[in-house]
Amino acid sequence: MTRVARSTALALLAMLLGAGCAAQSAAPAPPTATPRAAEVERVRPPAEPPRTSEDTARLLAELAELQNAVARLIAESRRQDDHLAGLERRLTELERRPPAAELPPGFAPSGVGAAAPSSAAPPATMTTAADLYASGMARFRDRDYDTAIIVLSELVSNYPRHPMRESAQLTVADIYHTQGNYRGAVAELERLLEAVPGGAKTAETWLKIGLSRRGLGDEEGARQAWERVITDHARTDAARQARELLRTRPKG
Repeated sequence: MTRVARSTALALLAMLLGAGCAAQSAAPAPPTATPRAAEVERVRPPAEPPRTSEDTARLLAELAELQNAVARLIAESRRQDDHLAGLERRLTELERRPPAAELPPGFAPSGVGAAAPSSAAPPATMTTAADLYASGMARFRDRDYDTAIIVLSELVSNYPRHPMRESAQLTVADIYHTQGNYRGAVAELERLLEAVPGGAKTAETWLKIGLSRRGLGDEEGARQAWERVITDHARTDAARQARELLRTRPKG
């Protein structure tokens, strides 16, 4: 082979090789493989685990506690409203009463000496619980119920731990009951139980709660109050009365 022929052959071979490489580079790339279902599941965020029965029970218990707290607040608000309405009514009645006749100059009520100078008179804050109780009970015996409630309520407010406090607050509840204000009587008696739990007159207080509940037509509440007297204070006179009341039916 001549030198010219060999050069020509080499040139043709180079051209063929170049064309093959170009065809290979122009060929489309193979499709990328899609991720498997298992790999997709692995990248998904984990689902929130279902709540257990213990979680549900705990939430229900918390909800019940909140409902009970709201019920107690509503009941206390109603008691305060009743008490406030009663005080406002009594004050209005006192304001409407005609003023007492004035004595002629130089005269004083029978059995009472001349009034001491105002500087020697003790301030109102110096009034003792015994003085308030005696004054309030005197008003009660005179059937001046509105003034009796005001004086005895002052004793309860100013001397909450005094032994006479129970009797004073029971008398206030008795006045409410006598006036037909059974709701006010129940509120007063329940406040007494909250302030003096296990007091000397607790059995009597529960007995009177039952009577006022019956006055409201709440026979179930009356029965529960009297059963509590019998259970907790079985040997008291209040328990004997409670047993008798449980055997009777309300009038009307």
